[in-house]
Amino acid sequence: MSNRAFLSVHKLTAGYGAVVALRDISLSLDRGETVAIIGTNGAGKTTLLRSVVGLVRPRSGTVLLDGRDVTDLEPETMVGAGVVLVPEGRHVFPGLTVRDNLLLGRYHRRRLKGRSADLDEVTELFPALATRMNQMAGTLSGGEQQMLALGRGLMAAPEILLLDEPSLGLAPVIVSEVMGRVAALADAGTTILLVEQNVRAALRIADRGYVIENGETVLEADSDTLLRDERVTTAYLGGD
Repeated sequence: MSNRAFLSVHKLTAGYGAVVALRDISLSLDRGETVAIIGTNGAGKTTLLRSVVGLVRPRSGTVLLDGRDVTDLEPETMVGAGVVLVPEGRHVFPGLTVRDNLLLGRYHRRRLKGRSADLDEVTELFPALATRMNQMAGTLSGGEQQMLALGRGLMAAPEILLLDEPSLGLAPVIVSEVMGRVAALADAGTTILLVEQNVRAALRIADRGYVIENGETVLEADSDTLLRDERVTTAYLGGD
């Protein structure tokens, strides 16, 4: 059996213009694993996800998917390879129905191998969407829009799902519901790379985590260890 990581990022440096957002970042993710990326605003978490999927071109370093170098692939090619990003801020199409938003996620299905998620599977995971299939996405609540964005990502039958701040801007009770759905995906064996401001919720779901500060990895451990780590509790958990 191979010990090769499913997703491997090695010494990745990336940024915007003169700004360097990531410096020699390395991480790995095994198939079926959930890994959390935590850090303050501006730490480079979103840039990391965008670099993995090809939206930001790394200045140096490599991204490997199941041993294949995908560093320079275009975003649409990455989707075709099964790497799907659900970006921060939901980004649903407000003038389209819930059903049509979901079906847009199937755009690249013809390029994918294996079994794709269908509408029934998505609505089973997100039952709140089942009765709103003909409703305009722009009329959904924030939590429902986030579930729609997650569902649309699943329609692409991802090999790995990259989630950027799925709880951002949601009321606490809705955060619990959305993160519960993410946990269900993880429990079902979906491979997830999760960037999340709610550190406690993220680490409760994740198998492992990386802490990023100023574009650099400063800590890596299993989730239980991170939840007990004094640096993490002081910086991100209010000293609990």
